[in-house]
Amino acid sequence: MTDKLSIRKKMSDQRRVYSAAERNNAAIAAAALFKKSPLFLNSSNIACYYSLSKEFPTHEIINEIWVENKNCYLPVVQTKEKTLSFASYNKNEELILNSHHILEPLSTAVFCSLEKLDIVILPLLAFDHQGNRLGTGGGYYDRTFSFRKNSAIKKPLLIGLGYASQEVASLPEDEWDIKLDGILTEEKLIFFRSPD
Repeated sequence: MTDKLSIRKKMSDQRRVYSAAERNNAAIAAAALFKKSPLFLNSSNIACYYSLSKEFPTHEIINEIWVENKNCYLPVVQTKEKTLSFASYNKNEELILNSHHILEPLSTAVFCSLEKLDIVILPLLAFDHQGNRLGTGGGYYDRTFSFRKNSAIKKPLLIGLGYASQEVASLPEDEWDIKLDGILTEEKLIFFRSPD
């Protein structure tokens, strides 16, 4: 097992090799898998992220959420608490750059409470088959969903989104890490626990 810093460097470099066409094809394939899943069909409130240039693209998934008239939400950074809130994102709505240079909805958007979200799609640099996720190291998602550590409530479902090539045999775990419920790639949608 390698340390998180080394894995981040390796996987970040690896993610850069994808061409624009390859990224777009992966986005289309993942969205097609997602939209035909019972998980998607039975959900109303879905949070995604607005992908940065080298992240797994989310535009196709966001579009499917809109096409099916479901509610789409994007994360908004709460700087003081270092957590995330989720604000509504509708087609053609303006987004603004936050202090981390990530696009997010305007402060006037409608926010959704965490317990009302059905699915949250999370960015990642690496994942393993034990449901561990390696992000960029900010800890925002872990802090936001820390309530799931010692709670019988397992909603929303946390689904990591990434390329199949971002899978590793095993990731180091810290006590504050929040495990994923599933993974969506261009090749498959898999669950680590039953999506009730």
